[in-house]
Amino acid sequence: MKLLLAIPTKFVGNLTIALATIRAAIDADYEVTLLIDDNFTDLLRLAVGAEARILSYPRRQLAKGSAWRRARVYLEFLSRLRRDRYDTVLDLDGTVVSGRLVGLARAQTKIGPEFTPRQQAYQRLVPIESAQQHCFDDYTDMLQALEIDLPRGDYLLLPSSPEGPAVRQKLGLKTDQPVATIHPNASAGKEYKQWSLAGFVALTQWLESQGWQVVIVGAGNEEQIRVDQLVAQAGALVVNACNRLSITELVALCQMSKVFIGNDSGPMHVATAAGCQVIALFGPSDSIRWNPKGDHATVLRGALPCDARCASERCERDYQCMHSLSLQQIQAEVSKLSHEV
Repeated sequence: MKLLLAIPTKFVGNLTIALATIRAAIDADYEVTLLIDDNFTDLLRLAVGAEARILSYPRRQLAKGSAWRRARVYLEFLSRLRRDRYDTVLDLDGTVVSGRLVGLARAQTKIGPEFTPRQQAYQRLVPIESAQQHCFDDYTDMLQALEIDLPRGDYLLLPSSPEGPAVRQKLGLKTDQPVATIHPNASAGKEYKQWSLAGFVALTQWLESQGWQVVIVGAGNEEQIRVDQLVAQAGALVVNACNRLSITELVALCQMSKVFIGNDSGPMHVATAAGCQVIALFGPSDSIRWNPKGDHATVLRGALPCDARCASERCERDYQCMHSLSLQQIQAEVSKLSHEV
């Protein structure tokens, strides 16, 4: 049976969370084609193997060039999308983009999540309790529409990345000192999810004083600004890896790190899937829905709760749930690892 499994999300965290579901679909009795964002092809091949059949949505190419060039790129992609006829399309994403692509795909049955804004594109909609469960469980619920059961549990652990030695050499990391990777940013427009810059500076300086090699990661122009500020204030010994690593190189860095410390973000989910110890800093984010799943991950919150009327984008108490998170809380978690260092 030919299955098109669609998750063309632009968020690496969502794709990382979905990897266990993707793996289960591939292992079932289906001939699977994976429709994903072209930014994540290498990550998916690392996760599920080079033999996976991938149809890449050309998001990067559609964001640049003339209108004529972008139209040509899109039409070429649609030609590839419609080249095959599928028995079933299962849309894990449920976005406007994925709904549009599912509507254009050739298939007997099209299944999507009930929350999609393009319900007319599907023959069957799956109820999802997104307000009460982890995003991981959304994907397992969708998979059950194909009568494939996936135990609700942890993320798919990524295989060891072959890029480890090259990343170590690129960043100049020593083999006789533990590595701590820090991601001080959050998604663009979600700065409310970020712990303070001063807090990250103090944390970085403390880690160095304890013998850790500290690597700061990030991607994009906006993240570069904050990372540069952090590096400048923390001192010259910090390794600035912002915009220097591909996603699979980030996996390799996390796999050689003793600990990853960062805000609720895509790289935090990647680090969890990579298997290193993760300390996730949460404020107004819904930890039930977005906490990193795995025994090697710890979620820290501030001591002061926010008002019950608060929402992520609007806070009655100036996000004190994040601002009250103390350096001492993080130090205590890192110190638990010291006997393993």
